[in-house]
Amino acid sequence: MGTQDSTIKKKLLFTLGCSFTEGDGAYPEEPFFELLGIPLDCSERMKWHGTSLQNRLRNENAPHFHKNGWPPRLVKKLGYDKLINVGKCASSTSYQVKLLFDKYWNFPFHHYETLMIIYCTDASRFSFYSGGAPMTFMAGNPDRPYTLSGRYAKIIQDHNLDTILEQIHHLKCLEGFCKSKGITLKIMNYHEREDEIMKRIYRTDVYMESKKWDPLPFQHDAFYNDKMDNRYHSPICFHPNKKGYELMAENVYNKIKELYP
Repeated sequence: MGTQDSTIKKKLLFTLGCSFTEGDGAYPEEPFFELLGIPLDCSERMKWHGTSLQNRLRNENAPHFHKNGWPPRLVKKLGYDKLINVGKCASSTSYQVKLLFDKYWNFPFHHYETLMIIYCTDASRFSFYSGGAPMTFMAGNPDRPYTLSGRYAKIIQDHNLDTILEQIHHLKCLEGFCKSKGITLKIMNYHEREDEIMKRIYRTDVYMESKKWDPLPFQHDAFYNDKMDNRYHSPICFHPNKKGYELMAENVYNKIKELYP
């Protein structure tokens, strides 16, 4: 799939993204939530989402997420030698690119045949440096302009265009970095709507699929809770569970086999 000499170099999968790439939601097998009195059918998701309990469980189980998200599953299916996953919960694409540049600019990519996949998060998230490190911010409410993210949302004139253009800018930077390092880059999107707009505005060969495509092969749009497929989601948040991440890894793997045999 890459442009490097695969006969002498080990294969590296490098992944970037937000909580969906970090593996959030891939909690241990039952009995886990049952012992906490949380229904497995997701009927009390809104009761627990965003609470101190969810935050505690997330922090305690982060190492489990890192072993059971889609990146570690995909690297096994591909038969690659090494995985570096810098997925970060609640992070923006600009934060992820800054993190990559800050920590891996001098990484010896030339020693590997590298496939880099970024699973793009909400285009409206943003970041900037503070205290020598990048800080990331979620999308804000324009009706609350006295918060930083709310003011940013108020300034944006076209939420369907301006945020996508910002996203494309950061992806172009990532694309240039990968070309300079001999890395094969592939871009995927969580939101189908943003995926469609982005591909209409910016044409490039680094998309995993040139047409509109959803890596998650089940209903997952958090804005339509009644349509979510709860078989593949955590009962306390909107992230996939282990089964969901396995289906995603299989879907991405099949797409790679189909388009890049």
